[in-house]
Amino acid sequence: MIIINLEIKKVFIFTMCICLTINVTGCKIDVDKKSVTSRTESKKEKIKKDTRIENALKQGDTTLIISQEKAKFGEPTVVTFYLVNNPGLIAMSGVLFYDEESVILDNIQIGDDFKGKLDFDHSKEMKSGCELLWSNEKIEKNQINDGILLKLEFSSKKSSKEETIPITFVPDKEGVCDNNLSPVNLIVESGGITIGEE
Repeated sequence: MIIINLEIKKVFIFTMCICLTINVTGCKIDVDKKSVTSRTESKKEKIKKDTRIENALKQGDTTLIISQEKAKFGEPTVVTFYLVNNPGLIAMSGVLFYDEESVILDNIQIGDDFKGKLDFDHSKEMKSGCELLWSNEKIEKNQINDGILLKLEFSSKKSSKEETIPITFVPDKEGVCDNNLSPVNLIVESGGITIGEE
């Protein structure tokens, strides 16, 4: 039933984006860039410093940054999706990819920064090719923020060789919309897990 629900939600999101010119002509959302930047900087203190976040803030593009982590053989690690320059997303869907020969996806959960603001769902089978979906009907101006959008818990296989495992996300071009139901060009910066002795 989860997979069926995902398809229904995707159709709903696509329909909302197509109906933009009918329902929200001339409608704009006023995002306080300084306020968003300030909130982002305070959130950054809670996570490992990533210069890609600072660079994305300077560029001004809506960007999803997948963290780069390190793990010892057989040990678990958490990879995060960090959203920068959020215009007020109410819908986003896409597909997660990684090397199943080297790591196992144990758990997926929405990030604390977006709990209560976006609903989250994913394919029943947690494996490479898993579909991820965030959605909501509307988001208030004071709820718009940058931060950790998703947490992925991986464990590396003991048989893994010392290497870096890429973690990528491919968004649906027609499935990313803002609070005005306008399509959003989401830039994704891939991350990964470096597996080794130390």
